[in-house]
Amino acid sequence: MSMVFRYLDTPNPDGTLYKRPFILAVFSNGDQKMELYALVDSGADMSAIDYRRAEKLGMDLSGPKVSTYGVAGNIDSVISNVDIEVARGHERYTINVPIRVLYPKSETLSHTIIGRKGFFDRFRITFDEANQKVTVKSNGQD
Repeated sequence: MSMVFRYLDTPNPDGTLYKRPFILAVFSNGDQKMELYALVDSGADMSAIDYRRAEKLGMDLSGPKVSTYGVAGNIDSVISNVDIEVARGHERYTINVPIRVLYPKSETLSHTIIGRKGFFDRFRITFDEANQKVTVKSNGQD
């Protein structure tokens, strides 16, 4: 079975909208849960979440801060772990993934990102740009 998610209109810095492959996922740490739209990003080595959201989830932020590099330059981060649940219809998967907790230089919340490590190796991810859909299909490693 496959879970199909339509791209969502998301704002650019200039206020215009652009459709991107965001999916609704539940991020959890123990009893703390947070439903977030997360960008499915094949260019991201790891998943990423803003430190304010990570604090609300009660995630372990005691690790050393390291520099993380991306298209916007470098940013401080701490590596932690979080459960990500994705569901569509009768399908539901919860997996524990490593995640970078980001400490942005500005107070603007960054997007939550689902990256490759721990997630892409569990699913077959298909981006259908022409139809503005992303398909997430289990590869049987559940």
